[in-house]
Amino acid sequence: MPETLTRTSFISADIVKVATSKETMYVVGKDGVTIDEVPMLESIKATGVIPEEYAVDYHLDPATVVTSLEKQGITTVEQLPEGALEELKAQINDPENVTIAPAFLVANKREAMENALKEVAVQQNE
Repeated sequence: MPETLTRTSFISADIVKVATSKETMYVVGKDGVTIDEVPMLESIKATGVIPEEYAVDYHLDPATVVTSLEKQGITTVEQLPEGALEELKAQINDPENVTIAPAFLVANKREAMENALKEVAVQQNE
């Protein structure tokens, strides 16, 4: 049975380890409005665990890749050229593509992006 491509198809099992190995992360500023880049919290460095109020954020989100592939008629892992899944996963899970940020911000960004991708898909089908 073909394996459907989803956002999680491109997320590495060790993405938390990758994200927590970075030197910096993002937090809500003291004013409660701005987002500041700060050194990685010592507790995260020590444990390798991301606190509940934070999440891994992707500059290039895997959902964007899934949508792009769908536009090309590629919806299953088996339809990808040999080695493409591994290559895409390497790019998406690259330390330069991920960061740790406030969970609410990551969720809002992802929701906005998914809504925009759906809107584009609807417009293209009209």
